[in-house]
Amino acid sequence: MYNLKNDVGERRDVAAQYQQIVKELQQLADSVRAELGDALTGVKGRAVREPGKKFKPRAENVPNLAQGKTLKLANPPSPRYSRGGIRVLLDGQLASDDFHDDRWLGFEGVDLEAVIDLGQVTPVKQLAISLLEDQVSWIFFPKKIDFFVSKDGKHYQHVKSLSTPVQPRPEPSVKIEKIDVKEEVRFVKVRAQNVAHCPEWHHGQGGKAWIFCDEILVQ
Repeated sequence: MYNLKNDVGERRDVAAQYQQIVKELQQLADSVRAELGDALTGVKGRAVREPGKKFKPRAENVPNLAQGKTLKLANPPSPRYSRGGIRVLLDGQLASDDFHDDRWLGFEGVDLEAVIDLGQVTPVKQLAISLLEDQVSWIFFPKKIDFFVSKDGKHYQHVKSLSTPVQPRPEPSVKIEKIDVKEEVRFVKVRAQNVAHCPEWHHGQGGKAWIFCDEILVQ
């Protein structure tokens, strides 16, 4: 404790002279610590809770023939945005429009390439991928998406490519890119090409861009 009126440099500790005031301050600090918590002493405050978030809801359950099937990724997702594990891509659950949602997988500066093994040759009518764009957070839609199918996992047939122009879009947006297939296949490959770096008109110009995906659908 210091008397700042006479000791601006805080060189003389006067706590011993004012023990009652020190006691009152300690009691006040303890009451605040119990309410708000204190990382230094390891106290968890009773009023501490997760911050509130406003999500735009989406239909949670979607039919997916790939649910529970084998999935392999060419590039692992970022540890920062993969708390739900890679299985979230095939769980039949759609994420909200908030990139903090654990149902999203984030890929920084690399492409998303996934291979799904359905276990047996299966009639497939449609393939789709669900994606997020939030340019404020450096998340962009892929500039190109390629869909492939195979019966043996060695020889793949390119089904279709989809492209999205890289242009300013200030609001977060979620979209599901779909293509018709109408084939009997066992393996499905989806490659989503990252824009790699934030474009020159973006506030993060030159920084690594992100792809966020929450579901690859086989229907």
